[in-house]
Amino acid sequence: MWGGVLGRLGHGSSIGPGWRIESPASVFIGDNVLMGRDGWISFDPDSRSQARLTVGSGSYIGNYFLVSLSRKIAIAEKVMISDRVYIGDSNHRHSAPNVPIIDQGLVYEGDVTIGAGSWISVGAAILPGVTIGKNCVVGANAVVTRDVPDGVTVGGVPARPL
Repeated sequence: MWGGVLGRLGHGSSIGPGWRIESPASVFIGDNVLMGRDGWISFDPDSRSQARLTVGSGSYIGNYFLVSLSRKIAIAEKVMISDRVYIGDSNHRHSAPNVPIIDQGLVYEGDVTIGAGSWISVGAAILPGVTIGKNCVVGANAVVTRDVPDGVTVGGVPARPL
């Protein structure tokens, strides 16, 4: 469901059916990346030209993956991302109480980085400005609001070390 050419689609990489990628030229996928089905990479229309999503070689992204992107989300090499995971570097504005939130646009809140070898479990949400270190585990349905050091397992809402 996306037209246009990706910024890069690495050798041996595959994208399952049903993906919606709003700005394919801003998506850079390494070699041997497998992406499940029915994902959505949503770009802030006001910053689309400066936004960039990178997925490192050897990574796996499950079904129903959702990204909200204004500037930069970087997923390193050999990262496993389970089904129904959300990652965003922006959020909806909600400063005008008499205006529907959908009409207020997005606000960038910080780059997101996921370190090499990490595993993001099913249903997790990675919020703006978060860096997840190398070889980390994010538990099922966790909401990550703060940085996670290398090798740490987190879970819960908000996510905390386990």
